[in-house]
Amino acid sequence: MTQQLSKHRHISFTAHYTGYIWYQMGISHEALATTKGKSLAYLVHPIESWAEKYVGGSMRTTLKQRHTMLDHHLEHLIQENPDLQVLEIACGLSPRGWWFRQHYPSITYRELDLPDMAQTKQNALQQIEKNAPEILSVDLFTEAFAQAFEVFDPNRPLVVISEGLINYFDKNLLKQLIQSIAHYGASFKKFHYLTDLYPEPVKNKLASIIWNS
Repeated sequence: MTQQLSKHRHISFTAHYTGYIWYQMGISHEALATTKGKSLAYLVHPIESWAEKYVGGSMRTTLKQRHTMLDHHLEHLIQENPDLQVLEIACGLSPRGWWFRQHYPSITYRELDLPDMAQTKQNALQQIEKNAPEILSVDLFTEAFAQAFEVFDPNRPLVVISEGLINYFDKNLLKQLIQSIAHYGASFKKFHYLTDLYPEPVKNKLASIIWNS
């Protein structure tokens, strides 16, 4: 069956960049660090170093902070719900699924992305994780998104998690995504959505540069 497509179907180059930065910072596995990501990290290193010195932060420091914060919240949910199920959408080359499956074998953790990235992630996981579950591949902005929820047990709690995703969408698209997640998650025993949100730095003298970055 031909998969439904939407006009929002694309892979951002930042998926490779973030994957390499997490590896560079010691919170990921080398199998999840691509050559493309390494090249991007090398290209923007001078800008990142300048930002850390004169702005007080950079993309790479933000990446580590948000990843660590989301992990902390997820661990808290697992402590409250040992039988938790997790669906990470737009998973990219994040090490989160691999790490949590190793440290919390009682949970069910599935990942989802567009076909090309899903295959890239699958190939990487097969190098480091025995019996790695299949990366789900559907478009978030089509009715096919419902299929991702069908692989989980509605009698167990479910958390949907996304990182570095919602800032790509305008308010209308974000509304559509949130409504879909809420609709498909409504049938579960408990349901949570974890994501990151960036306040616009309007008071910083370099606000425009920071926001566009």
